[in-house]
Amino acid sequence: MRDGLTATVRLGAIPTAVPATAVLSEALVGRHPLARMRIEVLPAPEILRRLHAYELDAGLTYLPDEPLAESQTLELYRERYVLLTPADGPFAGRATVGWAEAAELPLCALVSGMQNRGIIDAAMRAAGAAHAPVVEAETVDALYAHLATGRWSGVIAHTWLRAFGEPAGLRAVPLAPPAPAPAVGLVTGDHGPSSLVSRALSDAVRAADLSRLLAWEPT
Repeated sequence: MRDGLTATVRLGAIPTAVPATAVLSEALVGRHPLARMRIEVLPAPEILRRLHAYELDAGLTYLPDEPLAESQTLELYRERYVLLTPADGPFAGRATVGWAEAAELPLCALVSGMQNRGIIDAAMRAAGAAHAPVVEAETVDALYAHLATGRWSGVIAHTWLRAFGEPAGLRAVPLAPPAPAPAVGLVTGDHGPSSLVSRALSDAVRAADLSRLLAWEPT
């Protein structure tokens, strides 16, 4: 530690949070230039299992309302949702789009069973609509590849825009309230052999003020 952390930090991330991992890596290496980051894309239950088995140093996942046993959490951002849709489509010039209106479009979405999909499904049900995507994908990059064709629209998390931007011919339109805003954050174990490494990552994230960098409000 005299010359800075030299370990490899093992981070597990849920698929929808992967676009936000780059800022964590920047924060870590900026504070510890000799450190390394290894990112594994995993479902939330597997992240928690591997944390408790000391196979991961930290996880980036949705945070539950209740405290996690034998874990510490650090909220990084609240996930916001926008409709990525053709710029010359039916919502051209609109400042916001309703959830029920979005449900009427030919949509792409992540597969059923993923937390992000469940959140979007619930928001559309609350608006009296059904989420019935034409294309379903297991990864964010596969979903984005389909959206980039301009044939489909999709409800995406705001952090995806930070990583991938708006493909040519598309625009991101905020979804009208009421809208969910689930917390996404860092989960680390509170004891065991990985605690020094996980604490270094947590300290680097706090020092870099990533909550401010990852925050987003509609313009």
